[in-house]
Amino acid sequence: MSSRCEVSAIVSAYNEAETIEPIIKLLSDSELFREIIVVTDGSTDQTPELARQAGATQVFHSPVRQGKGLAMRQGALAASSPYIFFCDADLIGLRKEHLLQIIDPVANGETDMCVDLHDRGVIVTWMMRHLPLIGGER
Repeated sequence: MSSRCEVSAIVSAYNEAETIEPIIKLLSDSELFREIIVVTDGSTDQTPELARQAGATQVFHSPVRQGKGLAMRQGALAASSPYIFFCDADLIGLRKEHLLQIIDPVANGETDMCVDLHDRGVIVTWMMRHLPLIGGER
């Protein structure tokens, strides 16, 4: 769908030198995003440099930790697309199919926002689907 190219990927990172390259490569290779914006929040390792080398469109680095919320906000303000996809740099096992499951319902106008819930067993999955969502997952 053409709407996919109207999505900006914003990757929050804190000392993710070991995981930043695979995430950026996946996002880039998927060809679903107009841009990939990485925001490092107080990283003291090589995360910003590795993000640039991996092909991030923009990399913002704050030398002082300000919190994930401000990092996400900074990425959103820099985004040039009408749709925003947030993910953490330390996600493991993320595949293009997952990206499509998240992006397509929004791109097709079925919903305004999509949050991915992973299967954690019957009780936890039920709670995640029926109780207010207040946090993320790594």
